[in-house]
Amino acid sequence: MLTALLLPIFLATLERSQDISIAILARGFDYNISARTYRRQLKIHRIDYIIMGIILAMLLNALMLNSLGLGNPTEQLILNMLGQ
Repeated sequence: MLTALLLPIFLATLERSQDISIAILARGFDYNISARTYRRQLKIHRIDYIIMGIILAMLLNALMLNSLGLGNPTEQLILNMLGQ
């Protein structure tokens, strides 16, 4: 009776441990300690600010063209829906 209860629990535990080991290996945590990967602290560099400026300029340009009625119809539809 106890075997009928413990056997499925034991098999489920083994299956779960295999899934966890596959996930660990997929993330680069191999047995070689010197080759392990770690998260690194992300820093904003000059190119990031340049790209953000370009995107902001494009957004402001699209809003200006839409206010003049020169934007493309899809932009005008979306911005008009957002404005209502």
